[in-house]
Amino acid sequence: KIGLLDKYLSGIFSNIKGFATGKLQIVGGGGNLKYLGNIQLKNGELKVNYTQCTYRIPLMNVSLKDSSIDFGTFQITDKLDSIRHTADITQAKLYHHAFNNMRFDFAMNTNRLLLLDTKITDNNLFYGRLIGKASLRFTGPQENMQLYIKGEPTDSSNIYLPLATTRESSDADFIVWKVYGKEMQAQTTDKKSSNINVKLDLTANNYANVFVILDPLTGDIIKANGHGQMHIEVGTTQDLTIQGRYD
Repeated sequence: KIGLLDKYLSGIFSNIKGFATGKLQIVGGGGNLKYLGNIQLKNGELKVNYTQCTYRIPLMNVSLKDSSIDFGTFQITDKLDSIRHTADITQAKLYHHAFNNMRFDFAMNTNRLLLLDTKITDNNLFYGRLIGKASLRFTGPQENMQLYIKGEPTDSSNIYLPLATTRESSDADFIVWKVYGKEMQAQTTDKKSSNINVKLDLTANNYANVFVILDPLTGDIIKANGHGQMHIEVGTTQDLTIQGRYD
């Protein structure tokens, strides 16, 4: 079982499951353990904490070296449709020093996959469910991770944007948005704080419903369905900004 990786990757991933076979050496002691060898993972699964999406990994070959883990190239599926919802992981490397000072280098392409599956309790700045095609790049050291996603919905999707809790928000311009939010709470891992900056370039189409929540207490909501471009940036220590045009 590979659940032991949870404690090393808990700031980014969770619910890591799967079964591995192969030759693996564990050398060193104390805080300087090294895992060396080659293993094959079957029936793997994990959740991406930021997007709350759970993905399944049918098969993956992993090479563990002194200061890096190379996950190779492999396919993933989501929990909605294991046949039509797939993605190609084209780059997957983790650099580390005894699983400290971790640095990530991941890339993904998909024509149809669950990309976002959050509720307001996960992120009160923007949330919802998004199914689409996308290219993704995840890089950087643990204290300054960068996640870039360029995507477009390919199936029914709902995005919720809570703008304010007061009636003054009714004067806002909903054609060109520029929204500022509150600071996110930082997550911490075993040794070092995690900081992630997220940039999303989303192309809206008729598959996407956008709900602008003016006042959650009274239920004042504007529902929009159309075309446009949205650029979203948010981070552990960065305010949310949403810019773009939606017609």
